[in-house]
Amino acid sequence: MRRTLARNIFFLAILLGLAANPGFGDDPAPEENRFDAAIARIHQSYWQEISREELEERALRALLKELDPYGQLLDATQWGEFRGNLSGTIAGVGVILDSDATGGLQRIQRLLVASAAGAAGARPGDRIEAIDGRSLQGVSLDDVFPLLRGAPGTSVRLRLSQPGASPHEIDVVRKIHNLPSVHGVGRDADGVGDYLLDAAKGIGYLRIDHLSEDSFEAVRGALEDLTSRQASGLVLDLRGSSGGLMMAGVRIADLFLGEGLVGGAEGREESTRQLATASVSWAGPMVVLIDGDTASSSEFLAASLRDHGRARFLGERTFGKGRIQQMYSLGEGRGGLILTTALQVRPSGIATDKHDPPPANESAGVFPDPGLEMHLTDEELASWRKGLEIRASPSPFTPAEFAAAGPDPILDRAVALLTDLEPATPRRP
Repeated sequence: MRRTLARNIFFLAILLGLAANPGFGDDPAPEENRFDAAIARIHQSYWQEISREELEERALRALLKELDPYGQLLDATQWGEFRGNLSGTIAGVGVILDSDATGGLQRIQRLLVASAAGAAGARPGDRIEAIDGRSLQGVSLDDVFPLLRGAPGTSVRLRLSQPGASPHEIDVVRKIHNLPSVHGVGRDADGVGDYLLDAAKGIGYLRIDHLSEDSFEAVRGALEDLTSRQASGLVLDLRGSSGGLMMAGVRIADLFLGEGLVGGAEGREESTRQLATASVSWAGPMVVLIDGDTASSSEFLAASLRDHGRARFLGERTFGKGRIQQMYSLGEGRGGLILTTALQVRPSGIATDKHDPPPANESAGVFPDPGLEMHLTDEELASWRKGLEIRASPSPFTPAEFAAAGPDPILDRAVALLTDLEPATPRRP
């Protein structure tokens, strides 16, 4: 037995390519833990030089990936951008860019609401030839964005040109721009949204792109506007809504519910339950649009409305992410962790995460109503996504642009449902 084991280990050493006379090195100090000892040995002896900082980062990323699919390690830049997205703001010059294939430059496609660049004289269609004297010829979009972003109050010089015109330079003072998470069928130059999709039929339209700090007030304001304009039906579009702040989803669900459990969380440190308040901002009929990219807290919002029988559901089964993450800073300039700390609790008690219990939970996610399953063709999906760029843009757009953005058969079906739909009768789970 021992001879067989020794022989196997010998052949394993050959397969692994161990040195003929391997040295096992000195034992680590007794007070040194195994992780630090392994990192130190790899840093010292790996055939290729790798900094200790990079080794620790790789180890942390692997650890988080091993725990569950949703944990992340963010560097300082990613951490700042992630926090900015959740706060609904971004600091920069306030432009949306696309590539000008003819000149190899980046072009201003649209200006954000109250754009700093627009105030300095930039216009849609301008090509950015240089930033602070640096030529952008052949520079990718990914490399241009960091040059335009920066702390509010700092200045950047842009050299702009239009076809057939001489280049000119402008100085832009960076500022905070709002990134709205809730969209309607139009938005004016002051950022005020228009949410009435069909005035003749009295149908409103709300799309939640993600759930951030401004989402609850934006939805409540939109519902108040629709009520004042005698809207009688609502399309709540959660397609492609990848989540965000859990509490925003809870509070928005509460706008549609009069009583009962909205939902909750079950974690190691604490368990929470949120009950609906008596105040309802929208009691009329509604259709919720969902797809495979509806996830996380947006999915929780859909699940809460589904479990209360509050709406019809049209589209595709949602993603199936029912785990809740917290953000933890690792210190100034060192980024942070996104760590799963709890599981979502639906009013119905159905497990919401497709990984719980392992290996797969076939009940996870929110399903469309029977007979209301709809899938876009590849061509329709491409058209819808093109239109989505306008609908989700934090820039002004008109209802006419919304209507001309491309066909949306699922939205058309929702309008047809609402035309003949009786108000849903809420039920207590």
